Amino acid sequence: MKPLDQIRTQVHSERGAFGSVLLGLLLIAACGIAALGADVAHLVSVKAQLQNAVDAGALGGAQDLLKIAVTPQDQTTASTDARTITAVNVADSTPVSNNTPGTNVTVAVAGVTAPYTVTVQATRQAGSLFASIFGIPSEAITSKAVAQASWGLKTLAPDQAIDIGVSLDWIPPNGLQQGRALDSYAGLPIGQSFTVILNPQSQTNAAWIKDWGSFYNPQIDFGSTVVNLDNGTVGSSEAPYGVGDIIVMPIFLGAPPFNYSATVYGVVALKITNIDWPHKITGILSTPILRGEPGTPFGLPGQEGQYLTQYAPQVLQLIQ
Repeated sequence: MKPLDQIRTQVHSERGAFGSVLLGLLLIAACGIAALGADVAHLVSVKAQLQNAVDAGALGGAQDLLKIAVTPQDQTTASTDARTITAVNVADSTPVSNNTPGTNVTVAVAGVTAPYTVTVQATRQAGSLFASIFGIPSEAITSKAVAQASWGLKTLAPDQAIDIGVSLDWIPPNGLQQGRALDSYAGLPIGQSFTVILNPQSQTNAAWIKDWGSFYNPQIDFGSTVVNLDNGTVGSSEAPYGVGDIIVMPIFLGAPPFNYSATVYGVVALKITNIDWPHKITGILSTPILRGEPGTPFGLPGQEGQYLTQYAPQVLQLIQ
C-alpha cells in the first residue's frame, strides 16, 4: 500500500496534467476561433470591395449606351470602359483585373434592344488563414453588378423634380421668352439658353405645383399623372438652389393663367446660369440622368413630341 502522501502527490500530478491538457485545448480552440473570425472578416471585406468595383465598372460602361440607338462600336466601347473602370478599383489591395493573379473579370453588354445593360462579374481567390489548416489556402469570392441605360422614361421615381411646372407649348407675348415656347427648341442642338418665368404674369411660362406636399415630386407617370397649378408667388425670399445647380421640372400643356389641373408629359432639365428669385430662372437646357422606369417618351404629336424625344431623360441605374 502506497503512503498517503504519495497518493496525494500522484492525484495532484494527474490533476495538473489534465489541467495543462485542457488549457492547451482551450488555447487551440481560441486560436481557431480567432483565425476563423479573421477569415470571415477578410472575406466580407474582399466581397464588399469586389462589389464596389463591379458596380463602378457596370455604371461606367453603361454610360456609353445612353443613346437612342446603340451601335456595335458603342457596345465595344462600353465593354472596354467597364473593364477599365473595374480595374481602377482594388480588392484586397490589388486591382480587380484579369491581369491580377487569382482574379477573373467578365463583361457582357446587351445593346440591341432598350433598355440596354452592362453586366460585370468579378471572382477573386481570397487567402484564408483558418481554411489553410485543412489544405484550403484560398476561397473564391464573386460579386456581380448589372447597370441599365436607356433614353427615355415612362415613370419618374420620387424626389428628383422640383415643384415648378413649365408649359411646353405656350408662347409668351412679352419678356425674355417672347415668341418662344419650350417646344420651339426641338431640333436645335442641346445646350440652348432658356428662362423659366413665374412672374410677371404677362411674361409667364411656368407655375408652382401646389399639391405635392413637399418640395420634390412623388412618383410621376408621364401621360397620366395630374398636378394642380398655382400662378401665385412663394413666400420665401431665398432660393433653395443657385447658379450651377441642375433642376428638373415637370412639363405640361396649356396657357396662362396657370390655375388649373394639368397632365405631366415629361420633364425639362435646366443648369442654372442666373436666378431672380422668385420670378425668373435662366439656364442651359440639358438631358438629365434620372431614376425611374425606362420607356419611350410620351407620344405627343408634332413639335411637342419632337421636343419630348430629343430632351428625354436618360436612365442610368444599377438593377442588380
